[in-house]
Amino acid sequence: MTLALHHSPTKTEVEALERRRKFRARIEELASRIAVAPIVEVIKPKIAPVSSLRDWIFVASGGDATVPNATKSIQLAVCREFKINRNGLLSIRRTADLILPRHISMWLCKHFTHRSLPEIGRLHGGRDHTTVLYAVRKIDDLLAQNDQLAARIQNLRAQLEAYFNE
Repeated sequence: MTLALHHSPTKTEVEALERRRKFRARIEELASRIAVAPIVEVIKPKIAPVSSLRDWIFVASGGDATVPNATKSIQLAVCREFKINRNGLLSIRRTADLILPRHISMWLCKHFTHRSLPEIGRLHGGRDHTTVLYAVRKIDDLLAQNDQLAARIQNLRAQLEAYFNE
């Protein structure tokens, strides 16, 4: 007894195969018409260390000369202060080295922008508004308890105020 391993294609399968063949032929025809420009490797010049917050945000945002988003500027300033990268700040990781800077960033966004709590949460890695509310309250409590942290945040606020008022 032998089993048939292949069946005859149905009319629908034949039509589908024909449509795919025509589609591939059309794509190949269009691709052959396109003149492909040679790819040129762009080498960015090495940038000297920067001291001002404006220069640092410019460099950290990839050299975009447009006026940066206030929330992104706050995030970059916090990242600079705490020596972390922005991807870590926005990530889902909840390690101690990321939580405090993330909470401070949310707190600063609440005080420097007119964004709602849900917007601030969305811009901080898709977090819920209750997370932002918790962060704001937590930083308010820490400011009353920890003078060293209060000085650091005050320094950040001064830098951001100077940056936004330039």
